[in-house]
Amino acid sequence: MVVGTAPPATGGIRSVVTLSPNPPGPSPIPTEPAIMDQYAIAFIPRLLVARQGQPVEFRNSEEVSHNVRVVEVATDSLIFSRNPVMGEPYVHTFDRPGAYAVVCDIHPGMTGNLVVVAEPYAEVASEDGAFSFEEVPPGRYRARVWSIDVALQSERLVEIAGDTTRLQLGAR
Repeated sequence: MVVGTAPPATGGIRSVVTLSPNPPGPSPIPTEPAIMDQYAIAFIPRLLVARQGQPVEFRNSEEVSHNVRVVEVATDSLIFSRNPVMGEPYVHTFDRPGAYAVVCDIHPGMTGNLVVVAEPYAEVASEDGAFSFEEVPPGRYRARVWSIDVALQSERLVEIAGDTTRLQLGAR
């Protein structure tokens, strides 16, 4: 087990912690889609993590018109803009890791975040930055922290032991 702390949530958006074996090795991509829903004039969850190559399903679970516009944060490039209707989700597979802004143009305050990771282990930290991973084999890993605040992002090599390993990651 790996437990630790990362930077706390910034503006209500939690940090994402990833672990990647060093050196990298093969790891299966989940075939089940990660799901971001539109309900009660909100994206649920507000922050979704998906693996590169994993399908992401965007749903509208209410009888209110919405759209989903996804923009890659680093390049400010539009990835897609769709209007999913209730019962007809839109599925997209992201081929590049990175952070993506998700917005509904119909409802200006309706925003979400998607973080697509290449790493086989990823967890969303709690509001105070606490995180845990179960069933991580012992070895050397590259630990990365994503935060909406770029100044809080970090990366370093860590050694995972056979028992509980404690990590403190990111700027505090």
